[in-house]
Amino acid sequence: MADVRTARRNAEKAARDALAGTLVGAVGELGVARATQQEASAGVDAAAEKGRQLLEAAQLEAAALLDRAQAQVAEADTGYASAWQAARTAGWAPAQLRGMGYTAPPASALARRRTAKRDGPGEGAPSSVAVAS
Repeated sequence: MADVRTARRNAEKAARDALAGTLVGAVGELGVARATQQEASAGVDAAAEKGRQLLEAAQLEAAALLDRAQAQVAEADTGYASAWQAARTAGWAPAQLRGMGYTAPPASALARRRTAKRDGPGEGAPSSVAVAS
């Protein structure tokens, strides 16, 4: 009977070893899956933060682009108004300028102030220039 008992112990030990290897392996895979899940979750949080930073940077850049474009338009408008006034001072009538395709610049407050400073107080457009609508 000793052989039977030994055979039984050996069979049970082999079963435990086989079963333990399967159980340990399954728990090991579960640990790997959990770690992967946690890394993925942390990656979502990091991606969300990076996305917020990128959006903020893009909005600041867009605002700066818009500001620069508006400044260029204002500078171009001022230059056109100055050139229009120089043509008027040189003797061109508004109707003549419009006939050549040059529209009158809008009378902005800035243009009015610049004209007033250039003409001086109490002075207007030269009397020799005809004013036509």
